[in-house]
Order: sequence, then C-alpha cells, then structure tokens
Amino acid sequence: MDAVLDRQGAQRIGAPGDQFDPERHEAVAVRASGEVPDRTIVEVQRSGVAHGDRVIRPAQVVVARAPEHAH
Repeated sequence: MDAVLDRQGAQRIGAPGDQFDPERHEAVAVRASGEVPDRTIVEVQRSGVAHGDRVIRPAQVVVARAPEHAH
C-alpha cells in the first residue's frame, strides 16, 4: 500500500507518538495516561492519507489525556 501511495504522491498520516492535530486526525477514543504528553497519539485504528498539505482521509486515532482530564 505504501508503494502505491508513494507513486501517487500521497503518504500515510497518523502514528503513535505524533501530536494530535484535528486537521489531520479524528479522535475515536481518549485514554488516560501519565506516561506520554497530553494530546499524544497512543494508538492508530486506521491510518490516514494525505497528498501534500491536503488530507484525503484523516487518521482515526486514540489520544492520550492526562488522568485529571480524561473524564
């Protein structure tokens, strides 16, 4: 799949450790975590696709929240 995206000039977006960006990611769940910074992607449920600056499909991700903000 990555080779096909590369040939089309597109790329996968959304990876664990990335900072959540609502323009590029769709938060499908929030997970309390004191191990990573707030708003960090901790799991990718479906990779997103972008072509240059244009998001074709946002990544569906699980985002970390500090335990006191997880409610």
